[in-house]
Amino acid sequence: MRFVKQLEYHKIPEWSSYYIDYRNIKAMIYDYQKQIAWDDSHNASVEEDFTEALQSVLRSQYQKINQFYNIKKIQYKTELETAFYKIYSIRSASTITEKEEKKLLSMEEKDDESNISASLQRAFSDVHKRIWWLEVYCEVNYIACLRILDKLDHPSSFRTELEAQSFRKFEHELGDLRRTMYKKVAEEVMGDNLYASIQLITRGAKYYRISDIARIFLCLGISIMCLSITMWLIAFSEKSMLSSKIFPSFSIFRLTLAINLDILAFAWVIYMLESHSLNWVYIFDIDPTNRISYIQILRVGLSIATLWCITFLLQISNYMSEGIHPNIFALFVLTIYLLIWICPFHILYRRARYAMLKSFAEFMIAPFGPVKFTNYMFGSWLTSMVIPIKDMYLSGCFISTDAWELNEYPSCSQHYLILALLPALPFIWRLMQVCNKICSDPVLIKKQYTNLIRYGQSLSLIVISYFGLHTSTQAYIWISVFVICTVYTMILDYWQDWGLLRTSKNGCLLRETLYFRKSFYYFAMISNLFLRFSWSLTLLPVQMFENRYLNNEVMLLVLCLLEIFRRTIWTVLRVERESSENTEKYRKIDYIPKPLHSGEFVNS
Repeated sequence: MRFVKQLEYHKIPEWSSYYIDYRNIKAMIYDYQKQIAWDDSHNASVEEDFTEALQSVLRSQYQKINQFYNIKKIQYKTELETAFYKIYSIRSASTITEKEEKKLLSMEEKDDESNISASLQRAFSDVHKRIWWLEVYCEVNYIACLRILDKLDHPSSFRTELEAQSFRKFEHELGDLRRTMYKKVAEEVMGDNLYASIQLITRGAKYYRISDIARIFLCLGISIMCLSITMWLIAFSEKSMLSSKIFPSFSIFRLTLAINLDILAFAWVIYMLESHSLNWVYIFDIDPTNRISYIQILRVGLSIATLWCITFLLQISNYMSEGIHPNIFALFVLTIYLLIWICPFHILYRRARYAMLKSFAEFMIAPFGPVKFTNYMFGSWLTSMVIPIKDMYLSGCFISTDAWELNEYPSCSQHYLILALLPALPFIWRLMQVCNKICSDPVLIKKQYTNLIRYGQSLSLIVISYFGLHTSTQAYIWISVFVICTVYTMILDYWQDWGLLRTSKNGCLLRETLYFRKSFYYFAMISNLFLRFSWSLTLLPVQMFENRYLNNEVMLLVLCLLEIFRRTIWTVLRVERESSENTEKYRKIDYIPKPLHSGEFVNS
């Protein structure tokens, strides 16, 4: 995606005339490069003239940015000192009247004078927002400058001049202002709890419309009611009905449920990233025009989930009453989900849906397609969707054979071979992505060889499981590969993907830069310790789960739900690390700007 769209997206509208003139400077560089490409008589004087002209333009742009930055910095520093003075006046003046106190803290007459937290929030939230905007202003201008210099053959002298500009000091100067603000609020009312003071100052960054809240609770109410009735019907039905009537088409409902839960998981991931001020739109290199908020995704996900719950209830009721065609509702829900994804009309966020389909297409042509961070994350997520991938095959087989009419378990040509080897597809595609990355930049082999081993082990586990070594006298081979594959992948989660297992000031096994509470990282590590073994089980053939206590279909559903939960936590921490470390060089420029609007929690 063109950076100019990201630049426009991160602009504060009222400051638009003070940003670097990125388009014209880039056009100037392209014109020069085009000229020397066509002119064989290119000499040093032409390059010298261009260098002088570019330096003159950049210096004028730097001067504009520096002047605006210095003016705003002084203005906001004064506003912050004024807010500090208000608090100091209240604490030091014992004879201050109630009316004067409310006036100093901008409190309305209806406010309770003891509500100091609300008063502090009013006193500091506006200036915090403007300081945050100024940081974003400096960051996007700095990134634009870096991208301009990246287009030059010899950018070193230009880079030195850029780093000497006064607006490059924003990280130290503005960061200190924010930290001072957080500490002051923590001292006043939060018991020196810095994290709580950040929450207080940034409170109100997210707004909810009453219609959104009403729709969410309506969908939740209908879904819970339908699921409760469904569970009651199943509990009081004959056990034979489950295996003979419900389970043959269960793969369709499990597939659509997994898709639904993925949508809801994506909404939660976006909420976590936005509320902790992680610029996921920039990290994923998403066209800002395709961006949708977590509340929009949540609305869609819950609406579809309600439809799923109603359809599943009707399917169970239809089985028990032996009414119309036994699988008509299974076909209905599958058709609805398919139409939602390929719907060509401007409804249900068509741009976002088509961007997702485009990512899937690029993943399937991994040896030839691009391997950006979005493609990498999409591929990693698909390696956790082994059971839904099997269900896609089972659903197609069920509908296209006599199993649809007879309501029997489907069985197509080479049925068990396909089911056993289908899990290998996401790992083969991921291996192709890794090879593509290495071929495009051989230096990255040092960072990618661990991924080669990771996906190679997963493929070997799938192959030896298909040949049934777990039941032979050589079962120790299967057990060894199973344990090694699981433990190795789990360690890579901690060390490579999340950047943990370090020694830092933040505590045992954590790293220097943290965006979430420490307890969240420890919870992720402990849960991943167990859930990685359930992930390994999803790679095994279905017949390996056969037992007299638990049906295969239920076992696969449980494993699918656990894996979606694990991958959701993994995604949040993987994107969080990508915001601070460009570990696998998916971006030319390491620097990532803050989102324009700060979340409820920000990295202090």
